[in-house]
Amino acid sequence: MDRETAKQYVKGQLESYLQGKGINTRRPFRCLNPAHTDNKPSMSIDRNSSSGLHCKCFSCGAYYDTLDLIGIDYGLTDETAIFNKAYELFNLDIDRHRATVQEDFSPEYQNQPKTEQNTQLQLHNTGYTMNYTIEDIQDEVRIDFTDIVKAAHKELLGNQKALQYLQSRGLSMDIIRAYELGYDAAGYNHFLQAYPQNQSKSKKAGLYRYIFPYPDTEGKYSYFLTEIEDRAQVDEYNGKYRKISKGESKIAAQIFNERYLQSPPPVVFICEGIYDALSVEEAGGKAIAFVGTAHRRFLSLCKKYMPDTTFIISLDNDEAGQQAIARVKEGLDFLKIPYMVRTAEQGKDFNEALQTDRGAFTEYIQQVVADAEQEKRAREEAERQAYLQTSTAYQLQSFIDDIEKSKTATFFPTGFNNIDNLLDGGLYAGLYVVGAISSLGKTTFCLQLLDNIAAAGHDVIIFSLEMARSELIAKSVSRHTLQADIRKYKTTVHAKTVRGITTGTRYKDYSQTDREIIEAAITDYSEYAHHIYIHEGVGNIGVEQVREVVERHIKITGNKPVILIDYVQILAPYNERATDKQNTDKSVLELKRLSRDYSIPVIGISSFNRDNYTQPVNMAAFKESGAVEYSSDVLIALQYEGMDYQPKEKDGDRQKRIRELLDAQIAIGKSGKAQSIQVKILKNRNGSKGDTVIDFYPMFNLFSEKGKSGIAKATGGEDAVDWTRIDGTEEDIPF
Repeated sequence: MDRETAKQYVKGQLESYLQGKGINTRRPFRCLNPAHTDNKPSMSIDRNSSSGLHCKCFSCGAYYDTLDLIGIDYGLTDETAIFNKAYELFNLDIDRHRATVQEDFSPEYQNQPKTEQNTQLQLHNTGYTMNYTIEDIQDEVRIDFTDIVKAAHKELLGNQKALQYLQSRGLSMDIIRAYELGYDAAGYNHFLQAYPQNQSKSKKAGLYRYIFPYPDTEGKYSYFLTEIEDRAQVDEYNGKYRKISKGESKIAAQIFNERYLQSPPPVVFICEGIYDALSVEEAGGKAIAFVGTAHRRFLSLCKKYMPDTTFIISLDNDEAGQQAIARVKEGLDFLKIPYMVRTAEQGKDFNEALQTDRGAFTEYIQQVVADAEQEKRAREEAERQAYLQTSTAYQLQSFIDDIEKSKTATFFPTGFNNIDNLLDGGLYAGLYVVGAISSLGKTTFCLQLLDNIAAAGHDVIIFSLEMARSELIAKSVSRHTLQADIRKYKTTVHAKTVRGITTGTRYKDYSQTDREIIEAAITDYSEYAHHIYIHEGVGNIGVEQVREVVERHIKITGNKPVILIDYVQILAPYNERATDKQNTDKSVLELKRLSRDYSIPVIGISSFNRDNYTQPVNMAAFKESGAVEYSSDVLIALQYEGMDYQPKEKDGDRQKRIRELLDAQIAIGKSGKAQSIQVKILKNRNGSKGDTVIDFYPMFNLFSEKGKSGIAKATGGEDAVDWTRIDGTEEDIPF
């Protein structure tokens, strides 16, 4: 696969790339332009684009292909980095293509003329796409005609009749000398006798005797225009002017004074004819001349050099001129290059105006230049003021307003006083990531936390990507059976496990009290269940679906919910070809964006790397932890109490101690007693770090603050708990 084939392959994967992000491409989706807050999905795939598959926003106009999106998603602006990332994502052989990728996008290559033609200009994130194509400047042949130009100029200075003709057109000797205008009495082919490959086969070539050389930035001449001397010999085929024949050299037609695009003066007039451009120069201005419909080359050069100037568009007023003006304006708008439109006040063009009244014309040109310079100064001052207003001084009032808002800012107490103290009162808008080793109770902890928030009257949305909705409900009801038994009977013998609640065949063996406890638990749960929304799905819920659900919830209810993702690593991948880490990083970044866009708490449950199962918790323990570690606002880890490092303990001794601790805690949990869980705040972007210890009764899905469960009081001590009738069946008896 060569470079171009690989590039087109990546672009052709746009739909699968979008689907990998969790986007349904069969209907409009949210705009992917980071600068566009798209409350109503307004982007879709443009399958009819002549430049290949793109997605287009019909609101802001953003227009992206696969490479553009990769740059946005990974925060890349360098095209080499974007293409290398594309190779990585699509499992192409990076080493095999690295040289060609660097050639394609390196600064050295970018500064060379392009060979691709009809490349459609696009300026992403501006909402503007040109409606016609422009060729990139190709690798052009240049011939140095300086010597013969100077010889023709010398001949002109010695020919009074030829000089008088140019002077009759309003040209002064200063301009004639400055531009080294020339004359060859024998005509075009004689002028090019040293370059037979560029001579003309026309019988009238000898009539083209006036030479208008095109100076470059070095003062040399690689192009010229010739004018016929005998106007009576002009016909439609040959015309008044003759550009240099390409011949076998394939010389590209140039624009008069192209040098102004590469090294621009503050103001440049755009004229149609060469006499018009020279007339502007006579009046003290600077001008280029198309001499034909050269607007495409002009825009290509502007795209290449991005000249810092103001253009004065002064093309002819005929139909062709008006069309060219429209194209030039469209292109300059696209490239964000300032311009004004001005035409001659007297006569049909600038040269006629010069001949009619040199003084008035000179005054007019100087006034136009002054107006353009004044406009540029005003534009630069406005830009300067806009930039200065980004200083902190201009943000202080907003800062003060935010403080006032924060006095009434919504935060959500977790129901665990010690944890709320660590979190400055509870959950604020932001991304919270909760992690722990397998089976330590991550889901149960977060579920109880959200139940507490729902019980306080706030909406919560749970995206359960592993457990069924019924399992989560059963966990909550199980917790309530334990709490109800303690509340009603000061005992725990009637509490039920998840299996004891969901297995209907057991109910025939339950006592009336058992049934009453289950009914009481369901009643307790039902009091706040209308604030809980559970969405279940295995492998088919991605961040885009999460966002759509949140948007719809806010639109319908008017309430901003607290979100739980259980768990981050099994969200639908945004790209099937991407690695687990890349998919997780993308998911975390999008969840962070969701919390910011809607100013809500988003909780993501994260698994741990298995290497960290026998180590104290740390930020590196979070699986695929790159974006988890850096993008989360609060990082919460759960571990069994006693797992922290001990002074001077060797690695082997620590691992052995922790394994023994894990075995002991698992046995405690199976016995129905409380495991001692340490909750550690490893990162708190806007607060302090710290830890606290809570009790966890895994059999009944209950977390409680240390010593506050009521179980010991109800039973006369945990050692005195009578476990002979937990569910009424021997298989649940923990001994």
